[in-house]
Amino acid sequence: MKVEKGERKGKRSMKTTILWRSALVVSALLVVPFAILGEAAPMGEAGPPVATPPLKVATPPLKVTTPALKVTFRPFSDFLDAQGTQSKFFPPVPDYVGWTNNIDINKFTLFALVDYAGLANDYLGGTLGTRVHGFVIQRELADGRAQILVGIFTTNALGFAQSGAALRSNGFDFLDTPTVFGHKAQDVASGKKAAVGQSAFLVTFTIAAPGARLPDLVHVVTSPPPPEFAPVDLTFIATVPGKCEHGTRAVLHVDQAGPPDVPVREIVKIVNEPCH
Repeated sequence: MKVEKGERKGKRSMKTTILWRSALVVSALLVVPFAILGEAAPMGEAGPPVATPPLKVATPPLKVTTPALKVTFRPFSDFLDAQGTQSKFFPPVPDYVGWTNNIDINKFTLFALVDYAGLANDYLGGTLGTRVHGFVIQRELADGRAQILVGIFTTNALGFAQSGAALRSNGFDFLDTPTVFGHKAQDVASGKKAAVGQSAFLVTFTIAAPGARLPDLVHVVTSPPPPEFAPVDLTFIATVPGKCEHGTRAVLHVDQAGPPDVPVREIVKIVNEPCH
């Protein structure tokens, strides 16, 4: 089928709009936690505190007017090394946080996974070239606990989506339910073409004490959040170009924000050409 120049331009324009909207939202949100945390003193080896170039995330200079807080950067490896502790949903690929367009399991129509921590890429032997950068900021609290802010910026992340109706009818057998966009890591390992994109993930939670081991996010971002990590807040944005189950071109877009049990935004959608 011949694609006219105007049609191609329209598809590129829609993808570009989504990417820039995502970058602007993340840029604005980064200002708030840094303003609250104030000046951070280095502690150990830390990941770069900005996104990789494709996301173009930057923060303006801040004027700190509050008293200095006990704030430190922790090594980003403290976070990455704690991910992938279980493999219940797509074994043997380790679990990572997934997203739906409705918190009610009886109403959501799409479920999406985007490999923000590079776990699916590790399973595939690094063949997707997923790159994960980020930072971990720790703030000591008066009650002896610590508040943690993690920023995760990922490129070439595997992304796919499944139908909510199909998952419910299959008893939430995620591994054996077909995808409606992209392919699972197991399918990619068998020769299917991967859909890869980029994501930005900001999440705050508390831990028992400064310097304590960081948790796997699948144990933090639940509804309601476990009391030992509360309060939990998050922002996750991802854009993954690829194809639907019928081979039509599409873009998977995820845009979620707010506490896990009462999200401010809860968007999982496939744009360009309909897949369902």
